[in-house]
Amino acid sequence: MTKLWYAGIGSRETPPAYLGMMQSIGCELGKTGWGLRSGAAKGADTAFEIGCSTVMGIKQIFYAGDIGVNQLTQAPNGDYRGSVAVCKLVARAVHPNGRNLSPQALELHARNTYQLLGPDLNTPVKFVVCYCTKDDKGHYMGGTGQALRMALLLNIPIMNLADYNPTDKEVLLGHIRHVSRFHTEVLKEEDFK
Repeated sequence: MTKLWYAGIGSRETPPAYLGMMQSIGCELGKTGWGLRSGAAKGADTAFEIGCSTVMGIKQIFYAGDIGVNQLTQAPNGDYRGSVAVCKLVARAVHPNGRNLSPQALELHARNTYQLLGPDLNTPVKFVVCYCTKDDKGHYMGGTGQALRMALLLNIPIMNLADYNPTDKEVLLGHIRHVSRFHTEVLKEEDFK
């Protein structure tokens, strides 16, 4: 399995102009051996997954339970080695209002932990590509905001498409290619040590 994982996540309300960019990114990274971790939500998550699937790329899609707060659905390898309880603890600790999360919200935020750290909670993504708006104080908002707060704590680089003009697709893909090549070269060097 790949050592190269990125998280492709974002708002369910991602503007359509950015969804096409996300499909292109999912396709580009899938072609070069990067695995996608995402959450199957409408909007951004689905766009990344469509792009990845177009080239039969590797992906791990993590589902939260239905409204009834069922357990997290299993990852493609059929195994959640990381404890759901640990993911919920992380979600409460990172969320600014963690003690007051509803069971449904807690389930969704716990899923973000798997998206960033993998099913074993020990295989972090190399970077996050997302679409996430900020509030008037500059804080990331929504469920994607939770994942990005966690990424910041873990020193995982974030590329927020909201910071880019959607017509600058080639500029953005150039940045993605640069970041993905850097990590690929670092991993190749590690293999020889």
